[in-house]
Amino acid sequence: MRILQADLVIPKEPSGIILFCHGSGSGRNSPRNRSVAEALNKDGLATLLVDLLTVEEEQADMRAQKMQCKIPGLLLNKFNVKLLADRVISITEWISSNEDIKNLVLGYFGASTGTAAALIAAAAIVTSNPKNQLDQQLQKESSSREGQEPAKEEQVRSLSKVKLGAIVSRSGRPDLAGSENLGHVKVPTLFIVGGNDHNQVISWNKDALKYLGSEKKKLVVIPEASHLFEEPGTLQEVARLASGWFRCFFQILHHQEAK
Repeated sequence: MRILQADLVIPKEPSGIILFCHGSGSGRNSPRNRSVAEALNKDGLATLLVDLLTVEEEQADMRAQKMQCKIPGLLLNKFNVKLLADRVISITEWISSNEDIKNLVLGYFGASTGTAAALIAAAAIVTSNPKNQLDQQLQKESSSREGQEPAKEEQVRSLSKVKLGAIVSRSGRPDLAGSENLGHVKVPTLFIVGGNDHNQVISWNKDALKYLGSEKKKLVVIPEASHLFEEPGTLQEVARLASGWFRCFFQILHHQEAK
């Protein structure tokens, strides 16, 4: 049994809960993510900051990092997007079964490779929809009748009841989610990058935005901000944009459910 360390904050009468999806070695103690989380708490949003890797996996990465030059192609856990996505899905399942927060609308806040993990998880939520599962089953039966060997299906996860309302990414790698997964993402999605970040990072976000299946999607470039948003006021702007995006689309979802 794997144990992940996490910090859950639930303000009074929260309008939703945000799962922080860290990447590239970051975690729940990241000062940047904590700063954004505190701002979201003040705006009435619950937050769950989780270390997506176990202590043992982080230690294994530290050992492996010393051998990377000797073993070409060695993949560290913190860069293993499939592993990170699987953890985000497992945590999402935990949220959906926790009595204190299971009825809250969920949002993902991703950074770096954590953005790809969040998008893959969002795609998994869409494909867990009963209608989509039926379509997949019909396709499988059709393949069997034609004498073709049906593709091996992954374990079905209990995600159909999850109310995913929105996604926000800061300096993310959405491209690592793959175009197929991006196409399955239907929830409102906001990509935030710094104007002084590497041109490649901005290009990755622009290109990934084109593949997103959501009708509500946007890329915001914050002027004078670098990759880590260390410049005065830039991280606060990230928090302001993220809070507004989450609360706007959570409110729309609440109104739709009330009809």
